[in-house]
Amino acid sequence: MNFSRPSTIQEKSITILNDEKKDLIAQSQNGAGKTVAFIVPMLLHVNPQIQSPQIICICPTRELVMQNYDVFSKLNSHLNFTSGICLKDHDHPSKNSQILFGTAASIVFQINSKVITDLSKINFIVFDEADAILSKSSAHIKHVNALIEKVPNDVQYAYFSATFSNASLELIKKTSPNAISIRLKQKEECPPSIQHWYTVVTDKSEGMNVVVELVKNVRRGKTLIFIRNKKKIDFLCDFLKANKIQCEKFSSELSKDECENAFNAFKSNKVNVLVTTDMLSRGIDIPNISIVINFQVPTKPTISFSKQAKGKDKKKKDKKNLPDIDTYLHRAGRVGRFGRFGICFTVAIDNQ
Repeated sequence: MNFSRPSTIQEKSITILNDEKKDLIAQSQNGAGKTVAFIVPMLLHVNPQIQSPQIICICPTRELVMQNYDVFSKLNSHLNFTSGICLKDHDHPSKNSQILFGTAASIVFQINSKVITDLSKINFIVFDEADAILSKSSAHIKHVNALIEKVPNDVQYAYFSATFSNASLELIKKTSPNAISIRLKQKEECPPSIQHWYTVVTDKSEGMNVVVELVKNVRRGKTLIFIRNKKKIDFLCDFLKANKIQCEKFSSELSKDECENAFNAFKSNKVNVLVTTDMLSRGIDIPNISIVINFQVPTKPTISFSKQAKGKDKKKKDKKNLPDIDTYLHRAGRVGRFGRFGICFTVAIDNQ
């Protein structure tokens, strides 16, 4: 696979997870080789004599499950361990699958449906993009808790991501209080190979014109455009096509087949522009993306309670959307991978 030596995160993670057999919280920059850093230990944890599930890799999205499984398949080509994928509308894994990949919800569904029947030999569970899975607001957390209750108490855990919030770390510490932690300083979280640019426009119409100019004049490879409102994807795609820019769209509003077709067309260079939501902001590795465009600053909702409110009025609260630094870092991380040059350009709309 053209690896000549391990990256820093690979060297540290494989040693801790395989030799020391410790739980691990591993943070590293996007594009630093986290996938291989946890798949190698997964392979090293398999007992070939046991024909039942031993290792689980949990991912937040279908696309990341399939990407990780593809890397695993290449590394497993000479080992031939049995494996399976747990996803909705996908072939069920066999009962003797030694390694399982899936979303938390799909894995628990397969267990409850008796597709997966023997969890007694599970010894290692990996969370890829752990902070997206293990947060209080995450839709995954209830399924993760259900899974943890069903596996042996001495399971080893590994948590990988480019960012970790304090809230996600608190939840991780409840399951793995003695985990070894590899963390980055905040100034180290974004690779130096990425240039960051922005412009401020007065309205969405002006912003879309900026996007057109960027796609036509800056692009040297693929362009990935992030939009924070999935309902506006059609509008932006239609505008690009009206300006003679061929593109595809990807969001939860589309069917599974439509998403797969768009994603595959982008990966295979049939189209060089993909407009998406944050479904593709984490972990996805597509070669030759040269520019990421944020159409509006990524934000997250926050709730503040009025200090003046009393009694029943204490329930009154103000909702504000603040810039989401972690989401920005993950979006930007779709370029500049493995030291390649990339541009992240944000089109900020004034007062929005």
